[in-house]
Amino acid sequence: MTSVWAFSPLSKIKLMLRQRIIAAATDFTVTRERSAVISFGEPIMQVYNCLFIKNPEGTPNYFAYTNPLRNACWLVVGILVLVTPPFLYMAVW
Repeated sequence: MTSVWAFSPLSKIKLMLRQRIIAAATDFTVTRERSAVISFGEPIMQVYNCLFIKNPEGTPNYFAYTNPLRNACWLVVGILVLVTPPFLYMAVW
């Protein structure tokens, strides 16, 4: 018999498909393919990803998040922020 304590989420799905287990607790995202095979319950924990940037100088760099992108990229983001809401408003009407 296959070990029930397999750590891979994929192996837990395989065990459920073979009807060796009836429930499994693991951490993976819900996709259409997985939803077609198994049913998901409500998550008991939310995972939030964070971006950490090392600051070698020790002084706060408030532009550390924006510096990797060129000004043209931020211009496009700004234009989309200004143009998208009116189009969404018109789509509702």
